[in-house]
This record gives sequence, structure tokens and C-alpha cells, in this order.
Amino acid sequence: MLVPLAPAQGAATLRGVVAGSPIVALLDSGVRVTQEEFAYAGPHAANDQVVAWWDFTANKKPVAVLPKPGQTWDPAVPTPYDDEGHGTGTASMAVGLDRTTDKTPSGAPGYRLAIGKVSGNSGAAQNLAGAIGWAVHTVHASVISISIGTITPDPSTLSADVLDAFDDAWRSGVLVVVANGNGWGNVGVVPGEPGWATGFGESTHVLAVGASDEQGVLETTDPEVTALSDVHAASNTADDAYVDEGGTSFAAPFVAGLAARAIAAGRAAHRDVSPAHIRQLLEYSALDTVRPPQSEGYGSLSLDQLPAALRYARAGTLPARPDPDVTGWYVENVAMPLRALWSNTLRVG
Repeated sequence: MLVPLAPAQGAATLRGVVAGSPIVALLDSGVRVTQEEFAYAGPHAANDQVVAWWDFTANKKPVAVLPKPGQTWDPAVPTPYDDEGHGTGTASMAVGLDRTTDKTPSGAPGYRLAIGKVSGNSGAAQNLAGAIGWAVHTVHASVISISIGTITPDPSTLSADVLDAFDDAWRSGVLVVVANGNGWGNVGVVPGEPGWATGFGESTHVLAVGASDEQGVLETTDPEVTALSDVHAASNTADDAYVDEGGTSFAAPFVAGLAARAIAAGRAAHRDVSPAHIRQLLEYSALDTVRPPQSEGYGSLSLDQLPAALRYARAGTLPARPDPDVTGWYVENVAMPLRALWSNTLRVG
């Protein structure tokens, strides 16, 4: 039986939690849920920010165990954890409560969070396709944030199960937001890594996010949008600890938070909140800069663009783009066809 994900009528909510908000599913290394950036009351709380949790790794189990239909909470590992720290930081950029003034603001403070731990001691992602299916069909997330990739172009045949899961999420009405890479060898010092052939930014059914910082030209190519990647985010080392982080891993969950807020606004006004529309709304809302389209896609997103984006979400319309729209033209006529060739035509799955 599916565990209720929304608070009961009249139930008190923890401070900062946006009750009934769209759910953001974070598939990463887990989350230190006792960190002050999150409002966590335990696995049986009906008014919690954390509405679902599953450990898809074999870190604490003899073998990895996938959830059965309807299972939103892992009975074998009932307390969410993060032994790497990456997921705590990315989650704080998506839905963190921004408890301190020096923390980089999140995209959707207090929005509900589902946690799928898909990376652990082995380093590589484990059961990512299964975690995506869980987030879509059991958790009923509105947005999925994934900051996992590869350091060199990855043949799509090796990721066919994940690409199939992206397609299923898209058809099911769930927007997947992915980090678009950090340069050749994941070192962010040599440009040219093709975002359409690397990690999971290669799918045509995701929103691929690059870096809007100055070094973004060295981190990623062919994203659809960019956002701030050098951030001060929550750390897994203590409940009140923060750390400076960098990379598109932290830009992507911020944009996932913006997407969740746009979905909430559109849903409240009974407008189109399909993945295609929300992706296009965020693309069109991005600020076009002097950077080449290979580096920034449509442009950069920040909290400055959010108020207008929410107005358009409520109206069910899209912002106007520059005319001519060089960056938009590049994404749609160069980057996306390359993604389609790489992830669809060459895929065997």
C-alpha cells in the first residue's frame, strides 16, 4: 500500500516545510537528514519534508534490494544517511531551508524531498534505472534531480536502461534534471567535452544543466541552460556544517528546485505542467549572455529569473526570446539533434 505523501488535513508541519508541494526526488549519495537545512521528523512522520527514502546500494545490505511496488521507505535501512557528502550538498541546493545567510540559496526552500541513494562505496551509480522508476511510479515525484555522469563520452548502449527510464519519466509527466559534466576527465580545465555524449545529459528527455560561472566555459559543452556551480552548501560532517562546493552537480539541483516551483505555480492555476512545457519555460526564462551557445545553451538561470517564470507558469504562456535567438537556435538545431542521434538512433536497449 502506498504510504501517504501529503500531510493530513490540519496537521502541523515542521518549520519551513511547504506542505503539499511538488516532490523533488534526489538520486545521489544519500542525505544527512538531521542537517539543519532539512526538516526531518522520522520515517513515520506525516508532516515531514522527507517523504520517501530508499538505499539502492549494497553499502549496508548483503546485496542491493529494490523496493516492491508501493514501498516508499527502506525497512532494512530506515534512517537516511550520506557517507560521501555529495548528496547532502546537492539536496541543500534543491530544497534546503537556507538556515544561514552565507549559504547559497536553494531553488525551492522547504519543498518535499524524496531520497534515493544510488552511489556508495564502489563509487559508480547502482540501480539508477530502478531508482528513477521508483521516483516516478511509487513516490510520484514531479522532478528528479541527478548529478551523476561520466568523465568521457559514454556509448549510449551502455546506459540503455537509464535512458529508457528517462523516456518513461518523460511520458509519465516527470521532469528529469541532470548535471551536464565538468570538462574532460572531470577536472574542469579543458573545454570540449561533448555534453550530448557524456553521462546522462545525452538524453533528449531531460533538462541538462551546465555552469554559469566564469569557468563554466571549461566545465561543460552543449547544456540546455546553466546555473551557478560554485556554491556554499550543506555538509554531511555535522548538523550545522557547510562547505564550498563546485561543479555542475550543484547547478542541476538548483534548477530542479526552480522547476518544482514553476510546476507548483502552474498546477495551482490549472495550466500545463508537462515536462516539455516546464523545460521550455525554463529555457525561455534563461538570461542570454555574451557566452557562446556551446557553453551556456539558452542562457543562465538564477533566482532573478524566478518571479517572471512563475508569472508565465500561472498564465500558461512562455517568455519571449531574443530575435534572432542564436543560443536557442543552436540548442534546438545542433545540440538536440546530436543528442537524438547519440541516445536514440545509436541506442540498443
